[in-house]
Amino acid sequence: MAKIELIKHIFLIGLPLVGKSSLGREAAIALNVPFIDLDNEIQEIANNSISKIWTELGETQFRVLERFCLLRAMVKPPAFIICGGGTPIFMDNIEKINQYISVYCHMDIDLFQDRNAVDRPMLGGHNTGDRLRELKRIRESYYNRSIYKYNCEVGIEQNVHSFILFLNENGILKNHY
Repeated sequence: MAKIELIKHIFLIGLPLVGKSSLGREAAIALNVPFIDLDNEIQEIANNSISKIWTELGETQFRVLERFCLLRAMVKPPAFIICGGGTPIFMDNIEKINQYISVYCHMDIDLFQDRNAVDRPMLGGHNTGDRLRELKRIRESYYNRSIYKYNCEVGIEQNVHSFILFLNENGILKNHY
């Protein structure tokens, strides 16, 4: 049986609710490689939920924490690293991310606008579809700087399988036989 190794970090970027966390987590499990969700890292350091951090500290302090967690993740062994939707657009984060492997996870907003937006401060109090379209307009030029683009429009099981094939076909995974 082949052992899979990540050559370097694989950063998943894209809009909130598109499925980055599910895709990255399930691919990491399937490949038996590490997985880091920056939102989880931020919550752990702040000992609070993303919404509370956002409300109590504000966006600027949230982005400082996010940047700290991003840089801390970069010095760990290669892993799937899941970024919050806004991570690539602040400071020089997209340039830092692109020193590794970046994948823009995208799909038609109509396919995911009804997903659960709990603990998503950028979506709270808005029509989710309209807000996602606005965020896409603002952020897509950053997302499009990613090294790879991956369409997430199929179900998660099929998506994980096709995502792993995508990574393998692009030479992102190292197989040891």
